[in-house]
Amino acid sequence: MPAPVASLGPAPSVISSLVRRLPFYYGWTVVGAGFMTMFVSNGTAFWALQVFVGPMQEDTGWARAGIMGALTVRWIVGGVGGLLLGFVLDKRHGPVLLLVSGALLDGGSMAALYWVDSQFEFLLLFGFAGGVGSIGTGRLIVGALIPKWFVMRRGIAMGVAATGSGLSALVVSPLA
Repeated sequence: MPAPVASLGPAPSVISSLVRRLPFYYGWTVVGAGFMTMFVSNGTAFWALQVFVGPMQEDTGWARAGIMGALTVRWIVGGVGGLLLGFVLDKRHGPVLLLVSGALLDGGSMAALYWVDSQFEFLLLFGFAGGVGSIGTGRLIVGALIPKWFVMRRGIAMGVAATGSGLSALVVSPLA
């Protein structure tokens, strides 16, 4: 007799009871999570970097092209990685695994920037490792999950989630 497989999420009865108690459609919680994912990931990886490019140049002596080149690498790695890992979103617990692992990798790469001494290390941590992490915290996961929850109001749901990216420019840049 095979051993039971551990579930990565709450039991269906727990979800059912939660959904029954909410005064609104549960899909809006997915939109809210997508909004926050876009807000945090774009705010820290893109908008905050724009604020720190000048001080990074002065402190390290690196060229602006090298610093922004790491951002380009991050986007390329995230795009290619999305092509390679997009199938994970179709698995049962794929979105959760992709989001959690992406957030941990992206956050870990950002935290490790404290110890960066060379432009190549910055490129590896911010560009490559952050790009791999951004696969699970970017538009890919939002664009794949929200259409599964909405039919009638799909456009407005996608728009609300995507607003997280734009709003991060308004909020994160001044905070940085």
